[in-house]
Amino acid sequence: MPQEPNKALRIIVPILLIGGGVFIAWSVLQNTSRHGTKGSTPATAPAMPVTPASTAPGADATKPAQPAPTGAGKPSADAKPATPPEQLAVVPPPAEPTPAQPSPGATTGGYSAVFYPAGSEKPFDAIGGLDPAQPYVLELQFSPIGAGLKSLSLRDHYETIAKKTHERIQEFHPNPRDPRLGFAPLAVSGVEVSLPGGGVQFINLAFDPEKAGSYWRQTEPGAFEATIVGPDKAPAAKVVREFDLEQGSYDVVLEQHVENLTQQPLSLKWYQFGPTELPMGTVRYGGDKRRVRFGYLLNPQIDPSRQIVEARRFLIERNEALGKPTPGGAGGAKVYPGKTLWPNADSGKGGFTLVWLAMTNRYFGVALHPLTARPAPAGAPVDKSFSMVAAVDRFVLPGADVASSVIMLRITSNQLTIAPGGAARLDMGAYAGPLSRDSLSTKREPRAAAVGLGEIVVANFGGPCAICTFQTITYLLHDFLTVLRGYVVFDWGLAIILLVVCVRTILHPVTKRSQISMQRFGKQMQALAPKQKAIQEKYKSDPVKMREELARLMREEHVNYAGMLGCLPAFLQTPIWIALSAMLFFTFELRQTPAFFGVFQNLSQAVAGVRWTFMADLSEPDHFIAFGDSYRVPLLSSLMGPIDGINLLPMLMGVVFFIQQKY
Repeated sequence: MPQEPNKALRIIVPILLIGGGVFIAWSVLQNTSRHGTKGSTPATAPAMPVTPASTAPGADATKPAQPAPTGAGKPSADAKPATPPEQLAVVPPPAEPTPAQPSPGATTGGYSAVFYPAGSEKPFDAIGGLDPAQPYVLELQFSPIGAGLKSLSLRDHYETIAKKTHERIQEFHPNPRDPRLGFAPLAVSGVEVSLPGGGVQFINLAFDPEKAGSYWRQTEPGAFEATIVGPDKAPAAKVVREFDLEQGSYDVVLEQHVENLTQQPLSLKWYQFGPTELPMGTVRYGGDKRRVRFGYLLNPQIDPSRQIVEARRFLIERNEALGKPTPGGAGGAKVYPGKTLWPNADSGKGGFTLVWLAMTNRYFGVALHPLTARPAPAGAPVDKSFSMVAAVDRFVLPGADVASSVIMLRITSNQLTIAPGGAARLDMGAYAGPLSRDSLSTKREPRAAAVGLGEIVVANFGGPCAICTFQTITYLLHDFLTVLRGYVVFDWGLAIILLVVCVRTILHPVTKRSQISMQRFGKQMQALAPKQKAIQEKYKSDPVKMREELARLMREEHVNYAGMLGCLPAFLQTPIWIALSAMLFFTFELRQTPAFFGVFQNLSQAVAGVRWTFMADLSEPDHFIAFGDSYRVPLLSSLMGPIDGINLLPMLMGVVFFIQQKY
């Protein structure tokens, strides 16, 4: 009698395969979705105080001063230890009321900021530069809005392999209603002064929406000051900020302080912009990887040393940080309500202390962090807490759609009391560069490394895959890949091939055992099929007896249904393969790096005078044939990103897989 096919396996195996496929597809769709998703809800953001600042007598409006396109960088002086806080600037989203209105409950106290009309002061100079011959790796251009950044560009990194346009990871985002206004990264919003008779007054130091000019004057390239006058028009306070660069460093030192020029104590809060979100870049199958990140110290009961910095609990995807818009803007337009990201329910429950805050994309990040005391006493613990920051809020400049809207962080200080003639320091560091553990090492960036900013480097797709992407595995794989490239094959492409061979070889015993177990169980079930059918025919009118006889048959033949779990070891390998994929996706060293020593590019350059795009960038598809333009194909592009070429390697893989299955 011919053996019947194993019906159990015919049902179980397809279910497992279909379930795995559905899970993978759902994970990809989750990561590539551009619609707002509801994540953990942080505490509601407090209303941003915004009160109009009086202009200086006789001020006129022309055009705002623009930063100069070039300038020399300045070596940074030793930074002072960080102490207090910051918050965000006053920038009106297009669908919201102008922020130059008193916040509810604010009391007018007669304070104002001196206003410099456009043209009355010289334009702001840039510092650093993009010329490879000069020693600085950053170029900072400044905006008259809050003495913030107009742009921050990287000297050694470019947008594409054509190396024509330098990577710009921070820039001024204009308000569509008034291009003079908008989000200027790291700009000062203003200060909220406590009045002697009670109440508070917010003094705007960002911009005057009705006049062209600035509240800030440049004292030297990268250094600015603003003056606050009291009700009697006598100087009450001076705000000073200075951006300093060090040669070869991506870490900007921002030294700033508020001086009390009166004979009475001055109590105030400080509001400042943080970074804006970075460019999205080309979105591939991994989706939009722009995120908000936080580094923090653990509860003192867990880490009494207060030296361990973690960042794994707060991997906030852009959609989660953005949230969903609500009606309420001018003309019925939708707006994004303010949202407090730190502190939140999780940070409060865990007793975490903020160390740094950041916005990142796939390969770059901009992070604000405290400046630890330098030089630190030998063996003494370093105070890593960002004690000046009381809250971090998220604000949005709405665009035409979700993708074009812009997120900015705002930091708010604790209440500061400044003695007569004294000053409150608000120093901080701003790292703006690659997400690479090598770039963030103690040797290259000692200030950033001292506060654990290396934890910002994470290889994790997020979404449903996040829980099984163990960073310890990604670190080990990355370190092994680096060793293979640096000491064995001397090429990243060959190193990747060798790494995959090594991983598959190590996992081969597990894979083989799983396959043998599945085959053995399949043969056992095929051998039992005739006997099972006979029992089913004999006891078809008595289901209870049928089950008893089938169970007895399994015991007598020493067949256990646990044998069909032979595929389980193979599934347990999944975290390793996910970690390998994530590591290759996020490894900065692979960005714009050609494979196989650039042999395809060198040959095409020698033969045809052009550089072939095939395997010219290991962080992108192989581009065997590049279209020179990109196209969006419904559904397909939502999974794979824009279609801008024909790729050879997936076709070769399909052919090899087909032959393997036949074999």
